Amino acid sequence: MSLGRATSSTATVVQRPMPPALQRRAAMADVASETTIESAPPHGKAGAAACVAAIAACTKLDDSAWFSALALLSEAQSRSTELCLEAFAGAAALCKRAKKWRKVSQLLDDAWDAGLIPDGKLYADAIAARGALGEWEYSLWLLRDGQQQDIEPCSEMCIAAIAACGKAEAWTRAWQQALELLNSTYQLQLQPSSAPVAAAVWALPDEKWRIALSLLEELPRRHVALKYGCCKAMISACSRGKQWAAACQLLEDAQRHSLAGNALYSTALRSFTIPNVWTKTWEIALAMFFVEMRERHITPDAAAYSATLFNCPGNFWRLALRLLHHMTERSMSVGEREHVAALNVCARTGQAWRSALALLKVMKGAALEMSQPAYTAAIQAMVKSSRWTVALDLFHEGKKMFRSASKESLYGAALRACRAERNWFRALQLSFEMQQDSVTPTVDTYIRLLDVSEECERWEWSRQLMDTLENLNAPRKTSTYNAALNACLRSQQWTLALELLWEMRYDGVPENAKTYAIAMETCEKAGKLDVAMKLLDEADNRRA
Repeated sequence: MSLGRATSSTATVVQRPMPPALQRRAAMADVASETTIESAPPHGKAGAAACVAAIAACTKLDDSAWFSALALLSEAQSRSTELCLEAFAGAAALCKRAKKWRKVSQLLDDAWDAGLIPDGKLYADAIAARGALGEWEYSLWLLRDGQQQDIEPCSEMCIAAIAACGKAEAWTRAWQQALELLNSTYQLQLQPSSAPVAAAVWALPDEKWRIALSLLEELPRRHVALKYGCCKAMISACSRGKQWAAACQLLEDAQRHSLAGNALYSTALRSFTIPNVWTKTWEIALAMFFVEMRERHITPDAAAYSATLFNCPGNFWRLALRLLHHMTERSMSVGEREHVAALNVCARTGQAWRSALALLKVMKGAALEMSQPAYTAAIQAMVKSSRWTVALDLFHEGKKMFRSASKESLYGAALRACRAERNWFRALQLSFEMQQDSVTPTVDTYIRLLDVSEECERWEWSRQLMDTLENLNAPRKTSTYNAALNACLRSQQWTLALELLWEMRYDGVPENAKTYAIAMETCEKAGKLDVAMKLLDEADNRRA
């Protein structure tokens, strides 16, 4: 299908797919250019102003205001009232407020049908609406359409199109289109602004945080000043990639530009990985919340409190509960997300199982959504404190509450309990229960079963599970390599054990103490004491 823009002398045809409703635009553009006040109906000018005023008055209504605005437009058209772009822009704003994205997009077509030439703002609204619907390719088509018809301002349309790409799934590679659009804004020599840069950064997938930093380095060369929105997007990219050091550096840059604020800190606080005793990054996160924000006279908001909850290590579970209490005292929004974060902190220690049960009770009493992550975290807290019976009771309670599609992680938590309890028979029962509940086992499920089998030394079962994982082309992990090394130990295949160690390093799979222990024992039983001693030295060097 093609679009032909008719003029008095010729028609330009652009070969590309397009919606049928847009085929009339070419003729409408010329008709609109010839329309004058004298050719409008007698009441047209006054009627247009009245329509704009009536639509503006709809903003005081509730979310149904969009319906009233569209009704006013329809009535004006039925009376042959001359309409203006302000009326369509006002209706589009109300539809955006109510998230009626298809209505927003339709208003662009309606403006053309009314004999008007839409401006860049109305195009940008339609582009953003299609992006919100996940139709980013349609958004790009609308951008090209607007550019070919010389719609101004072009910058608003470009920013909306880049943002639309950011709402697409990572596998669509729409983020690459966003970067190309950003480069095109530079080539078009539009007014330098950090807004398209921010939109492009938001479009990046989690693992592409380095691109965000490279875009930041380009800003001075492009004569673009760093603004708050762009800085927030950069820090968010680092947070999604769990790059806390880069996020902290960006906070320092923001401080130098007098941009630091609550949202930047709460975003940076989410850049830290799950706290553990080795990395100690949780100390930096807590210092940022309790010391740095106070020194800079920044009062933490609910998002900063929530992010800090995630950064509490297990031995700080009382602090996590206190933070939750502070949020309630300050009338902050405390929902399912914050309670699950506190439950996860309780699950990192063996001392907080009573508090985990109390949090579950509070969630039920507050009529909060009882999600699967909440039960999973509570089960893990019971496992950590060796409360096997309570863990299984919670598992069965959660099973009754959720659909089969949501139960896999519950089964995973129960299997971790079996491993800690060294109860292979219960794990086997759970695998049969999964079949009865029509829950499809995932690769992680088989790996957890393998963990139980190895812990309980059920070698034959381990072999079967390893064959299953091989058939599934599952990515190999430390536990699967350890299981294979155990097979080498039982068969005294010391050369194969060394080959597996080399393969682990080649695949980037980290070894643990158990890995070396099995490999050394294999070499010892095969009479290769010199090789075993070399492995011991290697293990000591890696620990150092």
